[in-house]
Amino acid sequence: MKKLFLIICIVSSFLYSCEKEDKDPGVSMISAVALSASSGKAVAKIDQKGDYTITDHGFVFAASSSSSVSNPGINNVDPSNKVSLGSIIKADTFSAILPLTSSDGYYYGSNYRWNVWAYITNEKGTVYSTTPISFYPKQLVLQSVSPTVGKVGDTLTISGSNFDTSISNIQVRFYNYYESNYVLANVISATETTLKVIVPSISETSSYYSSNYQFSIKVKMGNNEMTLSNSFSLTPVPTGFSPKQGSFNTYITISGTQMESISSVIFGNESTYVSGRSNTAITFYVPSSAKQKRSKIYVVKGGTQIEVPGGEFEILPLTVSSVSPLKVWPGNSVTITGSNFNNSSSYNIILIGSSRISASYESSSSISFGIPYNMPDGEYAVRISNGIDTVLAPGVLRVVVPSITAISPSSAYPGDLITITGHNFNDNNYVYIDGYSYYSSEHDSVSYKLTVPALAPGRHNIQVYANGYYAQSTKEFIVIEPTISSITPTSGAIGTSFVINGKGFGKNTYDVGVMFGNVNASVLSVSDTQINAKVPANTGSGTWVVSVTVNGNKISDTAQFTIP
Repeated sequence: MKKLFLIICIVSSFLYSCEKEDKDPGVSMISAVALSASSGKAVAKIDQKGDYTITDHGFVFAASSSSSVSNPGINNVDPSNKVSLGSIIKADTFSAILPLTSSDGYYYGSNYRWNVWAYITNEKGTVYSTTPISFYPKQLVLQSVSPTVGKVGDTLTISGSNFDTSISNIQVRFYNYYESNYVLANVISATETTLKVIVPSISETSSYYSSNYQFSIKVKMGNNEMTLSNSFSLTPVPTGFSPKQGSFNTYITISGTQMESISSVIFGNESTYVSGRSNTAITFYVPSSAKQKRSKIYVVKGGTQIEVPGGEFEILPLTVSSVSPLKVWPGNSVTITGSNFNNSSSYNIILIGSSRISASYESSSSISFGIPYNMPDGEYAVRISNGIDTVLAPGVLRVVVPSITAISPSSAYPGDLITITGHNFNDNNYVYIDGYSYYSSEHDSVSYKLTVPALAPGRHNIQVYANGYYAQSTKEFIVIEPTISSITPTSGAIGTSFVINGKGFGKNTYDVGVMFGNVNASVLSVSDTQINAKVPANTGSGTWVVSVTVNGNKISDTAQFTIP
């Protein structure tokens, strides 16, 4: 009996001493990486499950400054930053996708990382992995949108990288700068590099105008938000234009909706700029470069060309009513009147015979041009083209070129009368000799009569002027040197009047000089053949050499006069 009690005591003592303690679970992180701009993946392992019933396991995570991995620490994790995998642990390792949508990322801006802890919860409480694993989120990258022009309800493709593939984590908004308005778009599919979205109900309603009136597209994934600035615009919807016919530079209005951001207009095959715009209409001028009688009109936006309904615009026929004057000299201006001329000299073509003439002025109803100085004398047909129509003008243009055919006589003394004959002279009163003008009191359209002025002996150029044109003689005119034939009387006292006879003295006393040696004699009168003078007072007895100058040119120093 004592032996049995001893055995029982020994067994009881062993059982009491071998009773084991209940163990807590253990968990540690294996990895944590970014999958996209708004998601990551975490992997952990079970170090031990412990002896208590597990009620939950999973991950918690929080953002922190890139310079502080432990901040904010496990005790400050936002309860919403948790991924629960439930109570059933199927393997020694477990993983989860982490939605990186917490406001923590906004707090730290672009300079943040995500810290991830694994956890296990049982009846007693929750155990966390000792050290978190941290990773930087992938940055959202936006590259382009296609197409750049469309209408409400169209499907757009946004290209980039690091997109989330779950459309529930993606927000796309269209932003109208002038209206300060965001409109949410429906995302219909997502891959890592593309998003498909439906253009929401947006409109260009602002009274302000930007060069392209484009909407910005904002994409948000988690804490990442990027903007494609001025990347999309609405397709214009033209409904018609007016007027339907006119000429170059006619002002045309195109009506419609979403018209404000149209970049240009195509008229037929010619591109032209928009002169005025609003959301419901744009205006432009028919370009001078138009080459077709009838032209369709298109509006252009973002490389998209849209035909304006309403048919074709017709350029009215070119007409010419008059050419004035019909008789012109080289250098004269001519005006052609009519209708539907081109308003640009680059496209108006004026043909005088076969010669192309440039316009000096043009409008829709008249064109002016100058007759070239080298245009030969003759009659010419006048044709005008506006780039589309070519019209023969009424009447015949007579170009009259002044010309000198003869000078008679071809040589003469100063004071002689000469006749200059030719063609197409006018009522100008002057003849030009060596560039200086001399009055002619007798002239008509074919001749000038002129008294030879007191010019230096020799050859001289003669011109006549008619309506801006100088006609020059082909041969030079010769002025003969004046001559002295005699002095009467040949002797006399101081103060005696005497006559010098000869030829070519002219008519003006101020052009003639008489000298006794170096002493000036008074000139009383002058004619072409005689000079009346008086013996100067400050001379003495003896024989004096008498010299004569005409217009500064000495013509003789051989005549003599004796004072007793």
